[in-house]
Amino acid sequence: MDLAAYEKQGRLHLSTFFAMTYGVGFAALTATIVHVALFHG
Repeated sequence: MDLAAYEKQGRLHLSTFFAMTYGVGFAALTATIVHVALFHG
């Protein structure tokens, strides 16, 4: 990791909406895969 570039850029800022959207999307993808595996596999 390039520490000089990291210090120049600063911390990563994520909005609450983005974090929730990312989590819901990951949960939906996981649920879809599990559904297909259980009911069609």
